[in-house]
Amino acid sequence: MAFTSSYTPGLIQQSEYIYGTPDVLLPGNISGTTATFTNVTASANISASADITSRFVFVDSYIKHNSNNNTLFGFSAANTIDFNTNSAVRLRITDTGANFNSGHITASGNISSSGNVIASNVFLPSNGIISFDDSLNGTDQFIKGVDNQLTIDGDNFVLVKSDKYTRFLDDSDVSHFEIQHESGSIVTDYNITASANISASGTVFAEKSLSGAGALPNATFALAGGSTSAINISMAVSSSIGQVLTGQPTGEDINAGQLLYQRSNNRWYLADADATSTSINLLGIALNSVTAGNIIDVLIDGVVTILSPYINALAIGEPLYVDTTAGSITNTAPSGENDVVRIVGHHISSGTGFNTITFKPDGTWIEL
Repeated sequence: MAFTSSYTPGLIQQSEYIYGTPDVLLPGNISGTTATFTNVTASANISASADITSRFVFVDSYIKHNSNNNTLFGFSAANTIDFNTNSAVRLRITDTGANFNSGHITASGNISSSGNVIASNVFLPSNGIISFDDSLNGTDQFIKGVDNQLTIDGDNFVLVKSDKYTRFLDDSDVSHFEIQHESGSIVTDYNITASANISASGTVFAEKSLSGAGALPNATFALAGGSTSAINISMAVSSSIGQVLTGQPTGEDINAGQLLYQRSNNRWYLADADATSTSINLLGIALNSVTAGNIIDVLIDGVVTILSPYINALAIGEPLYVDTTAGSITNTAPSGENDVVRIVGHHISSGTGFNTITFKPDGTWIEL
């Protein structure tokens, strides 16, 4: 071992050899108080039973664990510090940042960043929260998830933005509900059910003409399609043609020519535009007069002549509506609050005490 510069030992033991000045060659041990050197060069190990203190330690590559050469840290290149375990780089720090190659980062407190946090995946425990407010407690805007549910709370509102369309997929990645932004359309192959009103500033289109609970009969019925003479109605002018439900039970007294609706109990009652419950189900025209509980025949689609007490029609071709008078048809659309506006047909001819109409109730309606 060669020492350069000054040497001020407290005691030199064993056989000592001193060659020249300022070089000192000590094949034995140095013991005492303090020894100060400028440079120390060794061809073998340097060990100490106490601390070795230095302002700087210069190494060419790595500093290794005493009993495990695979655990080390050091310098693989300029401006690069590596931390290795089991012969693999776990953490590499360069002048551009730090990179964890494997394992987890665990913190008992917060992890914060003044820049972006970029990750392939972010995993949160059950009931974990991604918060967007300053309180960090998820009380305002947050996303919260459990195993089978995701909650998005936008406090006042949630914005969903996309250029072309927004799709909602099931667990098989099949879209059943889509908002098409370019065309302004909502497309779904599911039923849409509303406990309140559905309104539109434009036209409402429907492919089917029957809607609502009990819109279709619950019992087996006979259909006399396209029949005229088989229908016997008690009217001044007995004429009708169309589709008829025969043998239908009634829930109240009914006269021939009155407008009816069918409830979910399969019985027929007088239709009334004053409420949705009495006007949006399957509609029909009574073809005979009966008391409550007896059987009646009902025209559900066709042409029929109705006595004047149950219809108010003037101009030929005008639309006809469910009236606010139970069992009647009117040429004036209802206008009261909660009234239902539903077209049931059109006026095609009239005579003394009767009107002939096409009866084809619309499958859509408006509740005022």
